[in-house]
Amino acid sequence: MIKLGTTEKLVIFLLSKKEWMSTKEIVELLGKIRKSESAVRATLFRLRNKNLIKDSKKGREALFSLADSGKEFIAGYMNRMSMAEEEWNGKWLLFSFNIPERKRSLRNILRDELTFLGFGRLHANLWVSPYDIREECNRIIERLKIKEHTAMFITDYVGDDPKSLAFRVWNLGQLSKTYQRLLEKYEKQYEEFKKSNFTDSSQWALEALVRLLKLKEELVELADKYPYLPKELLPDNWIGFEGERVALEYLQFLYQKLSPLVGFDYMTGKNFGTRR
Repeated sequence: MIKLGTTEKLVIFLLSKKEWMSTKEIVELLGKIRKSESAVRATLFRLRNKNLIKDSKKGREALFSLADSGKEFIAGYMNRMSMAEEEWNGKWLLFSFNIPERKRSLRNILRDELTFLGFGRLHANLWVSPYDIREECNRIIERLKIKEHTAMFITDYVGDDPKSLAFRVWNLGQLSKTYQRLLEKYEKQYEEFKKSNFTDSSQWALEALVRLLKLKEELVELADKYPYLPKELLPDNWIGFEGERVALEYLQFLYQKLSPLVGFDYMTGKNFGTRR
C-alpha cells in the first residue's frame, strides 16, 4: 500500500467505476472543486509513476485507467466494508512485530499498511483486528521481507467488555465527534439543496456535480480514519450509522439531479452504505 494524498485517492475512486477517462475529463471534473489543471496533471503523473494507474493514447488524447495495483487499492477498501457487514465470530487477530532500528523505514511502512487494513494499535508493536485477514498480512510481510520480525495469533478476548476495548483502541470517541460535525453539515447542505429553485435541469446538474465532488472528497478522506468495525463492537447509539445514512441519501439526491445529463455511475455513493 502506497501512502496517497486526498486528490490522488479521489482520482483512483473516480477511475474505479469507469474503464477509461481522458485527461480533459478528469481536469474538468476536479476543476469543479477548484483543483487546478496543473495540480490534476501532476496528480496523474504521480499515480502513473506509482503504478496505480496506466495511460494510453487515442489520437492525441491521453486516456487513463486503473492499473492492477490501483484495483487492489480499491479492493482493500471494499473488503474492509464488506467484512463489517458480516456477523462477527468474536475472534481477534493479533499482529506482533519487532523490526530493528536499522530498518526503521520498513517499520513505518508496516504501520501505514496495518492502519489501512483497519488494525488498531493495542501497544507500540502489538496491533489487533477483529477480522481474520492473515492472507493480506502475509502479502505485506512477503513484500516487505520482514517475516523473521513478525508473528500473528488468532485469539479470544477474555476481558469483560470487547466494546470498551474497541472504543479505546480505535479512539471511537474522537471519531464520533468527526461524524457529528459531518452529520450536521450534510443535513444542512442536503436540506438547503432540496429547497433550491434553479430554472432548468442544467443548473441543477452543475450544482449537483460540484457538491457531489466535494462530498466524495470528504468521504474518501474519512474512509482512511474509519476502521469499519463489526457492529458488535460499536456503541449501540453509534452516530456513524446515522452519518452514513444521511451521506448516502445526500449522494443519491445529488446523483438524481445529475443523472439526466451525465452518466457518472461511479458517483452513486454505493460504496458508503449504511449498517444497522
